[in-house]
Amino acid sequence: MPLREQIAREAAAIVDRLSDGREFEAMSTLASHVPVTIIADRVGLKDIRHEQLTQWASATFDAFGPLDRARPALIPGVINECVRLASPLRGFTRYALRDFALSESTIPAGSRIWHLYASANRDERHYPDPDRFDIHRNPRDHIGWRHGVHSCVGMHLARMELEVILETLAAQLQSIEAGEPTRLVNNSARGYATLPRRLRRA
Repeated sequence: MPLREQIAREAAAIVDRLSDGREFEAMSTLASHVPVTIIADRVGLKDIRHEQLTQWASATFDAFGPLDRARPALIPGVINECVRLASPLRGFTRYALRDFALSESTIPAGSRIWHLYASANRDERHYPDPDRFDIHRNPRDHIGWRHGVHSCVGMHLARMELEVILETLAAQLQSIEAGEPTRLVNNSARGYATLPRRLRRA
């Protein structure tokens, strides 16, 4: 079965099961279930429990708005805007191989540099009103998934999973009610530990 079709079936089943108005925890039930369940099966980890995979992923990283339902064509841009404003990682380090002029300063060769993705993705010189979530912005040049040879190897899969989930939510639901989330405590990864939600069918 094609991967996108498999993701769509899984997402539709989850949304159908949860869209009765009761509160559920979205991070474990929706956000991480689809990628972990399907990808684990595809790479030969079918018998590994979902909880184990999410714990391993969190430990690995620790070591180092509104959607217009009538216009699903906006979804790819919405995903870019979400990743621009809330990059999956806080930052990464690099070493300067040579002196590098940056604005009015120079980074000396041999320096260790800490890239802060939130700073770059909210640069007011590049993004007008950078702290505003704008579903029409579609910032394809954000660096939330890094850039060039350092690009995230899973970004295309992540984007496809997000597109399918948002398309399913937009097609089946009238509203999404948010509870009070709790932040993930992690040195590198950025996100939520819990995200209570209620889904109501259209």
